[in-house]
Amino acid sequence: YTASSVGNYSLSVVDGNGCSASSTLYGLSAAVPPVATVTNSGNSTLCSGDSATLTAPAGMSSYLWSDGSTTQSITTPNAGNYSVTITNADGCSATSAAVAITTSQITAPSITASGVLEFCDGGSVTLGVPMGYASYVWNTNAMSTQLTANQSGDYYVSVTNSDGCSITSDTVTVVVNPLPATPTITYTANDTLMISSATQGNQW
Repeated sequence: YTASSVGNYSLSVVDGNGCSASSTLYGLSAAVPPVATVTNSGNSTLCSGDSATLTAPAGMSSYLWSDGSTTQSITTPNAGNYSVTITNADGCSATSAAVAITTSQITAPSITASGVLEFCDGGSVTLGVPMGYASYVWNTNAMSTQLTANQSGDYYVSVTNSDGCSITSDTVTVVVNPLPATPTITYTANDTLMISSATQGNQW
């Protein structure tokens, strides 16, 4: 006899002598199938160096992920669609919906200068990077695509895209040369103009 429904089953038999006997009741209950879900404890869009940790429900007899893993949780840095098939103690299985993991691409910007990077005190140069990023933060704390530099030092900018991924530009070095000492003019007795200066190449 093939039982196809839930219930209590017993068997009665009668032999050739008319004697009968009945088995004890055998109860069949419906096994509850598991509910397969995937929980992502990180972001669905990964920046460079990031990874996503995906977790299936606890307490199952077995796990089989779409990437071949057989643990309750997996950690992956790779883009893809991830699902898991779980089996409970009753032998019932279920497969989750796929969870999509993507990666975000961001390219380090190059700084361009409006002029030379070495100049005399009082001058300046405008440094800039391309538009198209979500935010900009220079190492001077300026937050724009362009920066006017009038002091010696290294300059670079960190940019962030719309996915929240950040990267740092190349570094440029600005050199500001000090002005020479202010010359003084004195008169000699014969009214010949003399110049006194610590610099070379004096000009009148």
